[in-house]
Amino acid sequence: MGSKPGFEQEHVLIGRYNQNTISWGLITLLVSVLIENTALRPLPYIQYESGLPHGWEVRHSNSKNLPYYFNPATKESRWEPPTGTDTEKLKVYMAEHHSGPADRYASGGSGGGSVEGKIRASHLLIKHRESRRPSSWRESEITRSKEEALEILRGHERRIRAGEATLGDIAMSESDCSSARKKGDFVQ
Repeated sequence: MGSKPGFEQEHVLIGRYNQNTISWGLITLLVSVLIENTALRPLPYIQYESGLPHGWEVRHSNSKNLPYYFNPATKESRWEPPTGTDTEKLKVYMAEHHSGPADRYASGGSGGGSVEGKIRASHLLIKHRESRRPSSWRESEITRSKEEALEILRGHERRIRAGEATLGDIAMSESDCSSARKKGDFVQ
C-alpha cells in the first residue's frame, strides 16, 4: 500500500471513530486520514507496548486519579489487568506512562518527606495465591505461595536497608497494589 509523502504506515487497532463502531482488527493503514474539508485527524489506536490483550486499553480514572483497564467493545472496565496480559510489558508501560504524582515528592515516595501538617504512608504489597483477590495490576492470576511472597518481601527489605533502592522505586515496579503508580504512597 503506497503512502503520501510525510505519512507513515503503522499497524493500528481500529475502534470507535466518530461515534461509528468499526469491528476490531489489526490492519495496515495510514495513521492519519483525510476527512471533513481536508482536515487531518488521527485514528485512535492501542499502543502495543502496553502488553494488554487485543481490545484492551489503559484509561485514567478522574475520581480515583489512577489508571484502569477498559475494553471499548464490551464496555468492561476493571482495576486489575485482564487475563492474557503480558505482565512484564505492562509493568514497563505503566512505569513509563502512568507513574502518577509521586515524582513531586522529594523523598521519592519512600515515606520520608511530608507536607507540612500531614503524615504520609507508603507500602509495598506482594500478593500470594491465598490472598483475598489473587490478582493485581501486574498479574491477572497470582500463583506464588505465601512463603514465596514473604521471601520476595524480605529481599526487597534487604535492598532498602542496604540503600540499594528506595521503597518507592521498588513499589513502582514490584508492588501488587494500585498505589504502585504513586510509588506506594497512600496520599490521595
